[in-house]
Amino acid sequence: MIDGIKRTGCRIDRDEDSNIAPAEPNPSPQCGSTDRIVLVNASETVNVPAVNGGTRTGFSLLSGATEHNKSWFIWLLLVPVLLLAWTQLHWVTALGPGVHEDSYRYMETAWAFLHGYGFLSDDKPMTHFGPAYPVVLAAAYLVDGNLVHAARWLHIWLYSINIVLIGVASYVISERSVLALVVAPLAVMLSGELLVVYSTAATESPFIAFALATFVLLSMHIKAPRWSLLVSAAVCLGVAMALRYVGVTLLPTAVACLWLMDRRPPAHRLRECFFLSVVSSLPLAAWIVRNLIVAGMPTDRPLAFHPVGLDHLKVLVSNLCSFYLPIDVSPWLKLAVLISIAAVVSVQVYRQQSGIAAKTLQSLIVVFCAIYVSFLFVSMSFFDAFTEFEYRILAPVGVFSIVLTISVCLKIATTADQTWVRWLSGAFVLSVLVANAPEQWRVVTDLHRNGYYYSARQWRESETLAFVRSIPQSVTVYSNDPWAIGYLVGRRARMIPRKISPMALTPAQDFAQSIRAMCDDVAGNGAIVAFLKQNTWYLPTAEELQTACGFAVTRRLADGLVFASK
Repeated sequence: MIDGIKRTGCRIDRDEDSNIAPAEPNPSPQCGSTDRIVLVNASETVNVPAVNGGTRTGFSLLSGATEHNKSWFIWLLLVPVLLLAWTQLHWVTALGPGVHEDSYRYMETAWAFLHGYGFLSDDKPMTHFGPAYPVVLAAAYLVDGNLVHAARWLHIWLYSINIVLIGVASYVISERSVLALVVAPLAVMLSGELLVVYSTAATESPFIAFALATFVLLSMHIKAPRWSLLVSAAVCLGVAMALRYVGVTLLPTAVACLWLMDRRPPAHRLRECFFLSVVSSLPLAAWIVRNLIVAGMPTDRPLAFHPVGLDHLKVLVSNLCSFYLPIDVSPWLKLAVLISIAAVVSVQVYRQQSGIAAKTLQSLIVVFCAIYVSFLFVSMSFFDAFTEFEYRILAPVGVFSIVLTISVCLKIATTADQTWVRWLSGAFVLSVLVANAPEQWRVVTDLHRNGYYYSARQWRESETLAFVRSIPQSVTVYSNDPWAIGYLVGRRARMIPRKISPMALTPAQDFAQSIRAMCDDVAGNGAIVAFLKQNTWYLPTAEELQTACGFAVTRRLADGLVFASK
């Protein structure tokens, strides 16, 4: 038996455990001089000698030395793409990685973990996020010795790994298209919004990397089952789930495709689905148990009904379409164009009958994107109204859908029967690249010159933060943005009381008591309030603070106010 194919008389049978389909048998009742067998999803063509005479010609395998050298050359094409990705993120993070509120909390938790305090944020057990990213940050700190620099270098390498994995996934989906291997990573690199996400110290970059690795390994396992591939996929899936709670959407995706796409007997599939589910769930399960022990709840998101509205849907459609076409036209027009392209592509994919690995990876991506968006709807409607359909949240769907669409379109552009389909597919890929290029250049230039969020120059030049930096450490500081003070000034500040719970959209139950305690601290103990000029809808305004506490404005600065007792 060779590669899952065995010869029985003049007929070619398929081995039951193989995913390689034989060519149609010779319709002639007599065997010809040579039966030509094409191995589907492989590059080999085997000439099997006849049994009723003829010269034995042996095997003609393109996977010999020539094919080996060709494979090395193909993968070497990723090297310049990898170097370009590394240089790109190194350039845009010249002022440091993007750091927002969640980034600061990750860093704070990593610092506490490094110093033996466990997973703490704001001196309380951290349950809002998964544990994996603070651990990764802590490990990077051990190499660099500076948490911010460590985060920068970590994300430079994570971005490079992401680009390589995108190339590998595109190569599998397109069934060995060298053009897809190169163009799909470039399409992701040309997205300005995705570049902002990848350059920010948050969980999106490692999550996408581990999710992609899970899907590629699983598709390889389904094509040619090996326990090493399944174990690796389970480990990657477990890390992805420990990075972000929304990572649980990967588990039903993986299990469903493993059960439906694998062609082996049900007993094999049941055993492997059980193994994948148990092993991958262990890290997140352990984290949930820990949260229940230390905080009495699995996470700090309260259960309340706040349904997703029409405005949310408009943002969802607009942002998803902008990953492909970031141009100033109606998002509904862009959606209509993308749906039309998707319809043509889907028909062509169905007609071409992709190989098992390509079909599995395509199915994994489609199912994951559907479950991921559905999970966001449920989460936003019942657990976390503070979540929005912003680019950062939609980044996994953006990356996966771009990989799938570009790879399939490039395959169709070179293999479709109809000329108009080939031209349409090629034109769509070109339009995505051309539409993203100007926006990408603007984003790259802005990030390099000005930085992003708390790493931006405007924050580094803030007059309010400079004043906070100048006061003694013994003075208690309240602020509507304590994360900016913690990250840029290096001192702890307390959040002014919330009047609305941002996750439940309900009035804060202890607002009156909390605001009174803050007022008394300012009046009796000399604390101050550094109020930055920014709108945070769930916090009281400067006027409301003055009315509630009778504060005096001791400093009027370019970007904020300082309140103290009269």
